[in-house]
Amino acid sequence: MARKQEKVEFLKKVLENKAILFGKLSPLLRAKDKENCWERLRTELIAEGSALAMANTWKQLSTTKWQHCRRTTLAKVDKRRQSGAAGPLFDRLAEKWDEVDDIVYAILGKDSAIVNGLDIPETGEEEVPPKSLLDMNSVCSDDEHRSTQNNNMEPSPVAAKRPRLVPSPSTPVSSYGAWNPFTAPHSPAPVSSAAPPKLRRVMPPAPQARALSDRAIRDELQMSSSESDDEVVRRPRVFRERINFVLEPIEFRERFRLTMEQAEQLLTHLGPYLGSKSARNKAMPADEKLLGALRFFASGHYYYSIGDCHGYSKATVTRAVHRVTKLINSLLFQDAIKWPDSAQDRREIGRRFYNLKSQYATSVVGMPSVCGAVDGTLVNVLAPKKDEHQFVDRHGNHSLNCTAVAGPNCEFYFISAKWPGSVSDCRVLRNSALWRRFEADGWRPFPGAVLLGDSIYPTKEWLIPMKSSPPADRARFYAAHAKARRVVECAFGILKMRFRCLFEGLRVKDPVFACEIIKACAALHNLVLKTDPVDVQYELDRMERADGVQLNEYGLENEETTEDDVEIIDVMAVGRVNQLILAFNSANRE
Repeated sequence: MARKQEKVEFLKKVLENKAILFGKLSPLLRAKDKENCWERLRTELIAEGSALAMANTWKQLSTTKWQHCRRTTLAKVDKRRQSGAAGPLFDRLAEKWDEVDDIVYAILGKDSAIVNGLDIPETGEEEVPPKSLLDMNSVCSDDEHRSTQNNNMEPSPVAAKRPRLVPSPSTPVSSYGAWNPFTAPHSPAPVSSAAPPKLRRVMPPAPQARALSDRAIRDELQMSSSESDDEVVRRPRVFRERINFVLEPIEFRERFRLTMEQAEQLLTHLGPYLGSKSARNKAMPADEKLLGALRFFASGHYYYSIGDCHGYSKATVTRAVHRVTKLINSLLFQDAIKWPDSAQDRREIGRRFYNLKSQYATSVVGMPSVCGAVDGTLVNVLAPKKDEHQFVDRHGNHSLNCTAVAGPNCEFYFISAKWPGSVSDCRVLRNSALWRRFEADGWRPFPGAVLLGDSIYPTKEWLIPMKSSPPADRARFYAAHAKARRVVECAFGILKMRFRCLFEGLRVKDPVFACEIIKACAALHNLVLKTDPVDVQYELDRMERADGVQLNEYGLENEETTEDDVEIIDVMAVGRVNQLILAFNSANRE
């Protein structure tokens, strides 16, 4: 019953549109239009009906599509009607009415029996092909018409480019049966099994309307010339050939400074946020975005040179580097740059500092109660457009001042990279979160922990600076101090050699983004050390064998303090230094 009601509703829609078309087309029969105006109107309406039949079988048309068909058809009729001029009545109106009937049949279907033949088949049944002029088989050639009827297959959209077939003038429209356009039939008639009428070939109209709605052929273009039926082909976009090479583990590490396992682990954290919204235009996949950013960090080359190596444009590489850098700082930085969570691991830091011994003075033990070494380094950047003078450091270069705290394994526990190069290390430390946490909050990684710093830093209960000319009774203490504090210089050296963009200078125009790159590289540095630690003792011995200039690469050892950095040493700080010296001397006597 439900299927029968669907057939009746479908037929009502067909008949309603037929009645509207007859009402709008009838004034044209009583007006003498320009020459060939009626033939042009007829051709356009038939072309529109054929195009709609090719794009959508009538069984698939919803109410919205019916209304769209009616509006577009009547709009064309009104446009043709306005272009014509009024004139005397025609003598043979009956023949013109037959022509109108032919047009409406060609647009909407011949009769109720044919319309009912377009109904949706039951599950498992084969669809009954519509025996109508709007059947897609009618736009094929004679041979294709017979083959598609025998095989009952849906024709290809290519058939739309072939000449259309319409009823021959010898086949009168009245032979299809009389009908009333304002009343729907009470019962659907069976599908006629008679042979299709004789067909004649008609050249396609100009302009040819091809409003195909199917997504697979939505790029079909309208042809504006009646002399040529060749389809306009869209020029394909040319993409740069991309290199898909397989690297050995050693080669992979040379190019990206991470092992394959480390890169895969990093991809598991960042991959869900690096994917593109769609695969249009061969979008850059997540793994290549990550590798492109790592290649930039590892080499420090220009964006276009990275793009040439990986087959991407400069803009694509730029967006990938920005995206990866922001994700590393937002997802990994807080977990990578910090002191260990457990108290036992934090006490292990002091034990490792104590075990650092000098290669040339084996009798000198390490410093007790040390939780880290603090120092600053300079990272060159491009000259910014605003406040350029603030970025000029003591060497005359444009740079950023980066202050960090390093552990005994050259890992970073704290890093601050947001100050221009003209600012001193002491000022950076005083305005950092590290100073507030140790000085104001009184937090310590373990009880009695101290930081070792350069001579430019003030003496605090938790901060022991270096003395360039200590007294004789404290010479061994400060010798051990210099040995332990050198781990931060070693950490800076490993960081800059691993990520050469920090050593050669960041080629980015925005200083804020340069600070983000420094933080991202420090986070990656700590992640690499978790699975691939360095030999700290070897690095420290190598630095001791170097000359004084290389030992003091950044010139911070002998830098004179400014008036803003001078601070009166409090009694508690002096007492803490004396306690450490006593502990150190007692350990050496033992």
